[in-house]
Amino acid sequence: MIKLFLVDDHTIVLDGIKALLTGQPDIMITGEAANGEALLNLLEHSVPDVILMDISLPGRSGIELCRLVKEQWPAVKVLFLSMYTNEEFVLNAINAGASGYLPKNISQHELLLAIRTIYSGGDYFSGSVSDIILKSYLRKSRETDQKSPLENLSKREIEILGLVAEGLSNSEIADRVFISTRTVESHKNHIMQKLNLKTPVELVKFALKHNIARL
Repeated sequence: MIKLFLVDDHTIVLDGIKALLTGQPDIMITGEAANGEALLNLLEHSVPDVILMDISLPGRSGIELCRLVKEQWPAVKVLFLSMYTNEEFVLNAINAGASGYLPKNISQHELLLAIRTIYSGGDYFSGSVSDIILKSYLRKSRETDQKSPLENLSKREIEILGLVAEGLSNSEIADRVFISTRTVESHKNHIMQKLNLKTPVELVKFALKHNIARL
């Protein structure tokens, strides 16, 4: 038996969900709440398997509540049912620990499928929400690919990198840019950490590849 909490501040929505779930032999609604405080009070006395929750609630948002629930009752699964399906809401819900996200225009079949899938340990996102997640991932992946690793370096670090690649020693670099040899060594260490390089040879190769220094 799947123990389910419903959280929504609109009575007509709660009534509609209960009507959709009526007669399901494996689902039992064990709690209802219209806001975050009511939900947290319920959880102190009874812990469900799944919470079906709206994002827009009085007081604490569904996102904030999801984060609190997952911190205090990590075994509880949170499934969002919301009219808001833009990228910001969806990704914030996932980051807060939600196991699923559905728009409010879904069918009874999909609602039941989502509840049962999440109860069984899976994740469930409707088709339109999955498209949003995929497009966000692809966009961020392209942005990462297009970003030059040099963007992580300061102007001084790029200058030091170029002088290292030209074969100057730490003391020669220090004289050239008017800093101490210890500062030069510190810059070199930071550069290698930022670029994930392990040896001075890799440092020189990187500089040549990105036209920071010429042979």
